Amino acid sequence: MRTLLFILLIPLLSSCNSGNLRTDKLYVGYDYGNITFKTDPNSGEQISAITILLEDGFFSFSDGVKSPKLEYDFLVPGDYLSITYENDLVCQESYPVRWMVSNGKLLSAEYKYTNIIEIENENIARNEEGMVSEITNYGYYDEYVILDENLNYVALDNYNGDKLYASVDSSRAPAPSCPVGALCEPTIYPLGALFAFNPRI
Repeated sequence: MRTLLFILLIPLLSSCNSGNLRTDKLYVGYDYGNITFKTDPNSGEQISAITILLEDGFFSFSDGVKSPKLEYDFLVPGDYLSITYENDLVCQESYPVRWMVSNGKLLSAEYKYTNIIEIENENIARNEEGMVSEITNYGYYDEYVILDENLNYVALDNYNGDKLYASVDSSRAPAPSCPVGALCEPTIYPLGALFAFNPRI
């Protein structure tokens, strides 16, 4: 699970990038229950909910550039917001952060979408009760499974469904370290979130 890095009592603004004309990618990530809660329709209790973030926060649209229309019901880790802007991209250093263009102008914003893959059964290890205990040959950080389009989720080791899908998150891929012409181990496939269904169908 991603470590929360920006926990401060007093929000501060700092320049995260500077320059004249810039293009940046803000990758999607999920926060599992640290920010948002919802009411369980069956019990009436407050339960933790997923919050969809961009690089641990939210982006403030301005200068007449609206948030791009989504092609799908929701964003998944591995998707990203591509922005082109003048001057500085600043962030409020609290969690969740607030991204905004400062001393300049936001010129364009567009969502780019990742691929969804199905995890092969031979890469899913299960315990005696049929619960998933491990996924092999993939790199994954979020040990939760999203169950439905309402983003209800369970811990990975409490999931016993037949199918398992994942978003591909290239922002989590390790830096290449294999010299040109050398024989190296294959790179582990970087996964974003895990799903009990294909969120792009």
